[in-house]
Amino acid sequence: FAAAEPTQTGHVDVIGSNFAPTGLSLRCSFGAQGEQLAIFVNGTAVSCPIVPTTFIGDTVLQVSTDGGSTWSEDAPRFTFYDPERPPTLFSASPTTIDVDA
Repeated sequence: FAAAEPTQTGHVDVIGSNFAPTGLSLRCSFGAQGEQLAIFVNGTAVSCPIVPTTFIGDTVLQVSTDGGSTWSEDAPRFTFYDPERPPTLFSASPTTIDVDA
């Protein structure tokens, strides 16, 4: 799990296996945010550039070694967040607690 501000730039290191130095065919995708060229580090790591986006929320991070024809099946979550907004809460568990216990 990784996170970035939507205006942040930089790179996310992705750890896995079977990466190859396939040049322009090595790509990263942050869900619907589009795909970018990835940087080959070694057979177990690539570096994916973070590009500015207007998207706020969770997405999947995937890697392709064949120009985007196929993508990694195991996709870690990546979150773009807005530091100017408070968090949004969806639920809490448990909803009650025994203070005498």
